[in-house]
Amino acid sequence: MQIFSLHVKVPDPETKAIEDVNVVLETIPSNNKIKNISARILTYEEPLRRFVDDDWTGFCEQLIRIGKNKHVEVDLVLKVLRINEKTTEQE
Repeated sequence: MQIFSLHVKVPDPETKAIEDVNVVLETIPSNNKIKNISARILTYEEPLRRFVDDDWTGFCEQLIRIGKNKHVEVDLVLKVLRINEKTTEQE
């Protein structure tokens, strides 16, 4: 596997989305062939404060661990929607 892609939708203020993402990233062995990590995270205005306080340090530590001793490109897209804004399947 050379490309790892994940899409996360944060549904409510109590969700610890980044902690959950970190659990998934921990399953990737340190000795891997990943060259690209793509993360698309969709949240709403309401849970944004909780989301900002989530475990971003752990997220960065996992990216560093996965990419140790090699070049890994990381694409991170964070989209914040208004509560009444509808989403499409592609998001």
